[in-house]
Amino acid sequence: MSEMPQVLVAPLFVEAAGFTSTISMVSELNFPVTAEVVLYDRHGARITASHVAIPAHSRQVVRVADLLIEANSVETMGSAGSFRTQPKW
Repeated sequence: MSEMPQVLVAPLFVEAAGFTSTISMVSELNFPVTAEVVLYDRHGARITASHVAIPAHSRQVVRVADLLIEANSVETMGSAGSFRTQPKW
């Protein structure tokens, strides 16, 4: 039986007028995993994606501003999704 992917969707990020957004991911697992964080613009078009390594029993924080800078994006509002990828055995 295959496991359903764990998905987190944040309905809104804001990067303007003194507002900033972060994505915090926590792993309760006893092995490391990788999450793919995807940013979308206000119309649902994909802006960028980034893979984030999350060690066992830990927390990782991703600043939305950093992802937008890496993508050379001028978007100030949109949504984000995080999808856990399977660990490599």
